Amino acid sequence: MRPHLVRLAVVVLLGSRLLVAQSQPPVPVLEQHVMDFTNSLTYNEWRSLEDRLRRVKDTTSIHIAIVVIDRVAEQTLQEYAASVFGQNRLGKKSGEPGILIVVAAAQQQAAIELGPGLENIVTRETADIIVEKEILPLLKQDNLYGGLAGGVLAMTAGVVGQYEGTSAPSGAMMYLWIVGGVLIAALVVFLIARKKSLPAESGEEKGSK
Repeated sequence: MRPHLVRLAVVVLLGSRLLVAQSQPPVPVLEQHVMDFTNSLTYNEWRSLEDRLRRVKDTTSIHIAIVVIDRVAEQTLQEYAASVFGQNRLGKKSGEPGILIVVAAAQQQAAIELGPGLENIVTRETADIIVEKEILPLLKQDNLYGGLAGGVLAMTAGVVGQYEGTSAPSGAMMYLWIVGGVLIAALVVFLIARKKSLPAESGEEKGSK
């Protein structure tokens, strides 16, 4: 091979490796409960999630953290979540169980990493269900905050034993149930009121005869 072609091949190889390295997100230091490296959340959204996770930690002694990145390249999001969890020793410093929710916003992917001590509280299956039912549907609607808020709500229910997994309704299904319940209640009230008015109407007709 000619020298200039060798040099070109080396440049292309180094350039491709540099692009991959730049696209791989670094493992962050978790200084807050919510770390948004895409600046997708508004301050009020970030503050709401941060305050909620602080309350979860105060009431349940379980440390839940959220990391939002743009994308992953050479590894899966679950592998990246495991790296972040491990290097930050989430929960180990305080002796509290830890849970990490990671979202790759540009790829509309989510993963949950569970720390030791949660085996009898939140299972791997429950975490996967929460990702599939509570987080991903809203991510695919470009509603990052809604997905994270739903995931935190479901995970909070999980740590206190109130999330029922596959039998738990999703946000959309819950909305339909509420609307259906209101309509049924309104119909029942209407029928009761109509039934009460029928005798009076019959009496008036008899009197007129």
